Amino acid sequence: AEHALLQTNGSYTLGLLTLAFLDFGGIALYQTAQGLRMKHHNIRILSAGVQLNYLLPMVFVETTDVWMADRRARMAVSASGPFAVLVLGGALALIAYPLDGTEMGAFLFKASFVWLVNGVFNLLPILELDGYFLLADYLEMPALRANALAFVREGLVARLRTRVPFTREESIYATYGLGYALLVALIPLLILEARDLRYASSFGELWQRPDPGGQLLAAGTLVFLFGPAVFALLISLGRMLLAIGTMAYRRWRQARGEVPREQLEALASLPFLSDVPRSDLRRVALHLTVEDAETGQVIVRQGGHGDRFFVILDGQVRVVRIAADEHEDRLATLGAGDYFGEAALVANVPRTATVIAETPVRLLSLDAGHFRRWMATRIETGVAVHRSLAERDRLAALPLFAGLGPGELDRLAARVLVTRYSAGDDIVTQGDVGDRFFVIIDGRVEVLRLDADGTETNVAELSVGDHFGEMALLHQAPRSATVRALSPVEAYTLTADDFLAFLDGAQAAEQLRRTARRRTHELASAGGGGLDSGVSS
Repeated sequence: AEHALLQTNGSYTLGLLTLAFLDFGGIALYQTAQGLRMKHHNIRILSAGVQLNYLLPMVFVETTDVWMADRRARMAVSASGPFAVLVLGGALALIAYPLDGTEMGAFLFKASFVWLVNGVFNLLPILELDGYFLLADYLEMPALRANALAFVREGLVARLRTRVPFTREESIYATYGLGYALLVALIPLLILEARDLRYASSFGELWQRPDPGGQLLAAGTLVFLFGPAVFALLISLGRMLLAIGTMAYRRWRQARGEVPREQLEALASLPFLSDVPRSDLRRVALHLTVEDAETGQVIVRQGGHGDRFFVILDGQVRVVRIAADEHEDRLATLGAGDYFGEAALVANVPRTATVIAETPVRLLSLDAGHFRRWMATRIETGVAVHRSLAERDRLAALPLFAGLGPGELDRLAARVLVTRYSAGDDIVTQGDVGDRFFVIIDGRVEVLRLDADGTETNVAELSVGDHFGEMALLHQAPRSATVRALSPVEAYTLTADDFLAFLDGAQAAEQLRRTARRRTHELASAGGGGLDSGVSS
């Protein structure tokens, strides 16, 4: 308590410069610790340098790539920064203690103070800093704050009325959301109490000096010490007030039954809701929320809680699956009019993939709870939604269609017909005009080629996931082989026009063309002139 925090050699100016230097050094230490931890986990550091943060210069290490790592690595990187400054700040305090009354002791005390405050500040879970990310990863709830505040705003009162015990997630959402609101509300009281702290008198002394430099120093010191915290807390308070205002506006809009036309049209364009009357869709649209995501932002994370559905209004996202070895496998690229997270509408299941914004994106999001409650009273609609999503999932499970986005799958599902054949049926006959494309979804077939002497030769056998019939459509040539069912067969079929339309937009188009070229080359080399069937490559 003998050390003067705001002065160095009796000078407030030197004191402020010393604190600024120590804060800059503490942040550099904080960021370096996180960078070293990332390298320990073999995670890329995309960039590093110096930038302005809350009007003050600070060292930064780009750590966004850590969000593609596993949970343990993410938590380790989040904890490494606060751990570094808290441990070293505590060590400096112990060293400063026997040096009481010396300039070195005063310097070490200032460094300890700044670093400890920095570490504690970054561990506050109400701010989107490392403490929050640690908590979210520990609980395995990536969108903890957004979901907690949404639950407190819209679902808590209704949930209490049911008198049904809370689930684990609801308990966490309620605790975090109410704690967040309480802390934000208490901050003004804490600031008022701070007037009685020991260092408050130093600010008063500076402010009351006759020269204007004293007031500037007092203001500068306050901005330096409390500016980042005040900015962050004001942003949190502003978000909370905005959320309250948004909720009030939504309630008013619900009372009037008003929905922006863009949002209603976005819902009506979804294939599984295309037959729902606009009056019914309007009730769902009342619960839509417009969200924005910046380039590189993770919108949903693989393994996370699936509780919201998204429709893309503008921009582009990529859908990836993270393998056990942390390899990122791109599944699809989605744009305006596409959607994702639809499994949340019918079942409370974990996310099966990660969705990342490739450009600035504007989204509509829908709380799945509202949708399921709405659907529960409309049995026919519920059956149609389940059937549509199940059919799309069945298509996506086939290798040929695995890379298609939800929109493409829905358009494909509207075109395909399911055809069935008995064992021994000829599905296509060599020499016939090719008018359909086939993908086997159940059963086995054999591919037979009729030689010039009338002998049938077994060329191949195909099963679930294999396709045939593309060569006659691509080359506008007769069937080059007969395909006969070895067992009862079920297949998706596309007409020639629908097949060519599918090739225009689908990611599978190049794969089909490569398969056709390979088959043509193989049988041309063998003297057969081409085979209109085979296993998809």
